[in-house]
Amino acid sequence: MTESLSLGDAEKRINEIAEVLANATRTPGSGPKGEDIIALHKLCGKYHTVPAAYKLEHVIKEGSKPQSISRVTEIWKGGHKGEEVAVKILRVSLDNPEVQRTKSRFCQEVVLMKQIDHDNILPFYGVSTTVSEFCLVFPWYENGDITKFLKANLGTNRYELLSTFWLT
Repeated sequence: MTESLSLGDAEKRINEIAEVLANATRTPGSGPKGEDIIALHKLCGKYHTVPAAYKLEHVIKEGSKPQSISRVTEIWKGGHKGEEVAVKILRVSLDNPEVQRTKSRFCQEVVLMKQIDHDNILPFYGVSTTVSEFCLVFPWYENGDITKFLKANLGTNRYELLSTFWLT
């Protein structure tokens, strides 16, 4: 991809490819064309944007502090269309000279996350630019991640959890 497009033309092409991928059959042995995913990945990275269909409106974060915090992310409980959601915000300084590269990688990662459809992987709803420029939205699970769950439920059979995960 050596040609350069205007941002408007790039966004149009990005949305066209995303629509093709969204309508692709997801059965074993078939599915989205790799070339389409690669093209979308490259375009989103180059133009620092994601398909309009991946952008969620009216996402809110609740409370005055995150539920979880790490060096690079904050997880907030939030809401979207009446559903509780997890709002994951990347802690990025907009003053950092690397912010454009970070934005490019963020957009590319969003493309890949949107392609994943597996029972053992949390579904990815989309992004919200109203909460933060770097905001991912997932379903909310009251027990949090596996580490938090195991700390709160010391008697849990860890072997059973692992065998259930690997055998499904």
